[in-house]
Amino acid sequence: MQRTLPALLGLSLLLASCGQPGVPTQPGQPGQPSAGAPDRTTDTTMAAPVTITPGQTYGGVIAGQPRDFDYYIFDAAAGDRLQIDVKAPADSTLDPVVRVYLNDGWVLLEKDDDGAYNPSDNSLDAQVLFNADKTGRYAIEVTSFKLVNDPAATDDNAKNLYTVTLNRR
Repeated sequence: MQRTLPALLGLSLLLASCGQPGVPTQPGQPGQPSAGAPDRTTDTTMAAPVTITPGQTYGGVIAGQPRDFDYYIFDAAAGDRLQIDVKAPADSTLDPVVRVYLNDGWVLLEKDDDGAYNPSDNSLDAQVLFNADKTGRYAIEVTSFKLVNDPAATDDNAKNLYTVTLNRR
């Protein structure tokens, strides 16, 4: 609990201080939609998240530090029906976990393997479906399953690749 409250306060301050959503430039540039290719030049952090809008896909990698968490922010209107997909490509070593945070820093949803794409598939991909109950800014956190429940665990494999997509449904 002692470690959780400062993290939540930090996320809350981040979300409160974020400016208006950015406008992507060319795909593949650091911090821009990458059409699925991992962006190894810029790491998205709690202090420097990437803005994602419905219809965009970003590629990322959970590597570069022992405990890597990537962050994406988005705005939603009350009643928006949204879907977040986090997929690891076939050559990835990542078992992704996705969390969605409210703008006050509290976790709204968390998903790990859910077979959402094909129930007979043993996929490690994660999918979150939710309806925004109020207008505001939300944050997506992507990390490795190894890091979620063990504060001493590390996972720094350069093949921890993923894509994150935000869509309306």
